[in-house]
Amino acid sequence: MKTILLFLILIQSSLSSISQTGTLTIAFISSDDGIYIVADSRTSYLIDESDFSSVYASYDSNRKIYNLKQFVLATSGRGSIGGYNFNEIVEQFNATGFTDTSLIVTFRTFISYLKLRFPPSAYPDWWRENAFIGGGFVNSRPHIVGIGKGLEFWDIDQGAVMNDPRVEKYLIKYLSKHIPLIQALDSLYTEFEIEENESLIGGPISIYKITTGNIIKCIYNDFSNRSLTNNQLHDAIMNETIKINYFIPFGKEVLLGLRAKPNKEVLKNIQQKK
Repeated sequence: MKTILLFLILIQSSLSSISQTGTLTIAFISSDDGIYIVADSRTSYLIDESDFSSVYASYDSNRKIYNLKQFVLATSGRGSIGGYNFNEIVEQFNATGFTDTSLIVTFRTFISYLKLRFPPSAYPDWWRENAFIGGGFVNSRPHIVGIGKGLEFWDIDQGAVMNDPRVEKYLIKYLSKHIPLIQALDSLYTEFEIEENESLIGGPISIYKITTGNIIKCIYNDFSNRSLTNNQLHDAIMNETIKINYFIPFGKEVLLGLRAKPNKEVLKNIQQKK
């Protein structure tokens, strides 16, 4: 296992009437071969936005890591805003004429772009619950930045930051082992999901690696082909071209908006019968 210089961990369990991701995202700088950014791939849908246990449908292999200009961006929180899935918004930003060699400037410009299109005053829950990390090389040096709940800004080039103390023991356990990195990260995510009973976190993890010159490569589970618009996702659910796990009767109809959501008591009774 290569020496790890830095960890930045952002954990979000957040909710939306459209789509939800309870994401564990990890970014770290290796001492000798670049930046790694990792995320799980589960998207969950809930009966009650304030109750993480009210999941009525979910699917895995969803994309949560993106190319942001010449850098990499990972997101956690609500998966869509203003009728757009997050991958659409990133693609639209990438199509603008903006360019800069600074990760911080690029990251801040993207956040300003989001605020202009989707003002915090109009989407307070989204801005309160979402978090982002960005990674890349500037002047041949690895760099990581991030914004978490409440729009706090992190500019990380040394030390460690984590916003959930539960993660620390898993990092120590697996990233100090002399085992292949992919195996270590897979085991970390699997054990975290089971031991912490985090049902909103799961599915295959995706790992991106960034090396000098901002050469970006997905080294494990590339979900870029799952970048769907809301309309495409609706059609995929309707035509069952993606696998959705439903935990209530008529879950597909509820997800497509063809049937009202049951109340939490109905969901609780269903869960108890299983």
